[in-house]
Amino acid sequence: MQHLVDSLYSCWYLWLSVLMFLLPYVLAPILPSTFKYKAVMELDCNVKKAYEAITKEPQKCTIGGSMTKRSQVGVAKKDGTPTEWKEDWGRTGVITVKRDPGVKPGKTARISQTMESERADMTSNWEYLLEPAGSGRCRITLDGYLEIQRGGKWNGPIFRLTVYLMEGGKAWMVEHLNLVADATQSKQKWIA
Repeated sequence: MQHLVDSLYSCWYLWLSVLMFLLPYVLAPILPSTFKYKAVMELDCNVKKAYEAITKEPQKCTIGGSMTKRSQVGVAKKDGTPTEWKEDWGRTGVITVKRDPGVKPGKTARISQTMESERADMTSNWEYLLEPAGSGRCRITLDGYLEIQRGGKWNGPIFRLTVYLMEGGKAWMVEHLNLVADATQSKQKWIA
């Protein structure tokens, strides 16, 4: 009997491996399928310049950041501003971005957009608020909502656990806002 106990104890790494494999499957049913994120950044530029970088040049400020292999801009336009385009995210598939550029920016500006993935069965909505943050500065508040459809191809427990633990939606927002800072050639300061 003692030999069996010693044998089981000496295989602790095997038990840990089994536990790590089963953990996502146990947790997945209780994990949410919707996630909310927020990112806030200030730039050394005015609201108009930040607004134009976001709305006029989506190929420079891609949603997927480094995941974007190719951006097909100009699928649909409104007054010369892209309102719908596709981004190729490689293995993740093609993401369709639909954006409502709102009205021309005054003191503040609001932009809404929806991203949908046919392959990953995910939808994400982003709401931008651009407002002055002092002399010659702009604050961008980006609120995001990510939904992974239950029963979809990517509704697997490991994927949902990864998105939950690593705040996957916020990582895309941060990378996107870093690209906006690059496009405006502005120094940035992260607030949240």
